[in-house]
Amino acid sequence: NTWVRADYGDHVRKLHQDLKDLQPNIIVALGATAMWALGLKPAIGKSRGSITETAYGKCLPVYHPAAILRNWSERTITIVDLFKARRESQSSTLNTRNREILTEPSISDLYDWWEAHGSKSSLLAFDIETVRKTQISEIGFASDPEHALHIPFVIEYKQHNRREYRRWWPDVQTEVEAWEFVRMVCESDIPKIGQNCIQYDAYWLAKELGIAVRNIVHDTMTKAHCWEPEMKKNLGFLGSLFLDERSWKSIR
Repeated sequence: NTWVRADYGDHVRKLHQDLKDLQPNIIVALGATAMWALGLKPAIGKSRGSITETAYGKCLPVYHPAAILRNWSERTITIVDLFKARRESQSSTLNTRNREILTEPSISDLYDWWEAHGSKSSLLAFDIETVRKTQISEIGFASDPEHALHIPFVIEYKQHNRREYRRWWPDVQTEVEAWEFVRMVCESDIPKIGQNCIQYDAYWLAKELGIAVRNIVHDTMTKAHCWEPEMKKNLGFLGSLFLDERSWKSIR
């Protein structure tokens, strides 16, 4: 009630009670105000198309019709979102995968993961992150939708209101061993997939470390551009269209 005029408060309370009584399988929130009314952060641009939980049931935010009339390019996106809403209406359950992500590994952990998962993969995903556009700070591999490996190299932290960086591995020799593992994985014959991986990730690995990523069979950004040149190409957007996932960047 803090942000609602007293003469409108009853309408919000009635909405909440109606939703509790109806218990819908899916709530389609039209725009940021509808998200706010459900207790969500009203950021429709970042949240549309991604299933999320509310106190009143499973919700899928989409653009408001008035917003579509102002920006007709959002019409196609909203149609795809509504198809997702129809799929999600079959159940009230928010389906999520159980994932096992190995972080802060030792050198032996790297090879154990490769033996158990990576070497058996039929399509290996890879992704790098960089700091200050000068150095690769971490790299991730996923052998399948349930198993992934995160290898850090540079840790960013704040000290005296300044960004500082330190090496994650305890010494140079151990870090070299970790990079040799990355080389082995990247230069394996296992088919590989990534987001903008040809122009960015593979380029960085080749340029900075002399690691040639072999057998890239899919670049999701390139494929998305071929599919629909006028739409956004970032991974969060593509995930909202093609995956039944929550908005992973907002989970934390």
